[in-house]
Amino acid sequence: DMQLEDDAEESLVLPSSFETGGTSDRWQSLWAPPALKALDLLHPRTAGARDELPIAATFPELAPIPLTASDGGRGPLEDGAFLALLRDASHRDDVGDLLLRRVSTVLTRCYLLMVHSGNIVGWLARGPGVVLDDVQSFTSERNEPSVLTTVAGGGSFYGRLPDGAVNQMLIEMLGDPVASDVVIIPMAIKNRVVAYLVGDVPGSAVSDSDLKELVEAAQKSSVALEILVMKKKFLNS
Repeated sequence: DMQLEDDAEESLVLPSSFETGGTSDRWQSLWAPPALKALDLLHPRTAGARDELPIAATFPELAPIPLTASDGGRGPLEDGAFLALLRDASHRDDVGDLLLRRVSTVLTRCYLLMVHSGNIVGWLARGPGVVLDDVQSFTSERNEPSVLTTVAGGGSFYGRLPDGAVNQMLIEMLGDPVASDVVIIPMAIKNRVVAYLVGDVPGSAVSDSDLKELVEAAQKSSVALEILVMKKKFLNS
């Protein structure tokens, strides 16, 4: 059993390319689900009521069903509430969900992509017409030419995406109506891009001040992710 635990711990360590200052970055460990403690077995989890669950469909001839305005009590967040909740985030999905709730005060449709094992993969999504299953089925090699590799070099992007297979998929994942101008903001830990925020406002432009607000929200979320990485490293040391 001890050997299995040791092997599992080793599997959480990223390749040497993610090492900073001689210490292995535990970013990969954030992909593990929250640990289940013995006492958790005494408190069985129950599913929410059916009418509280967001519904979306991608089957042929079925259109996506937008989330309700109340969004099950998980509506848009202003900066103060966002920061307060971000401080208490205990898992990477908490951070991602809070970020999407924050940016939804500006963006109508948005989703997050994550860098994982050398690939860029779909993570979370929010907004009418954006289907989580479609986002989570996305995968692209990290170095495959696209606007993602462009912004990974620094800065954010806003505008019409150039032609290209990956860029086209980024547009399609936003659903209908087809996006014209798209926001893409990289999120980094120790100068290493680990995620991307993608979104748009159909039929409207994103102002410079709104874009700045989005960048700041993404940066704050990056700090929260880095704190989770450090906590994971401290607890496993």
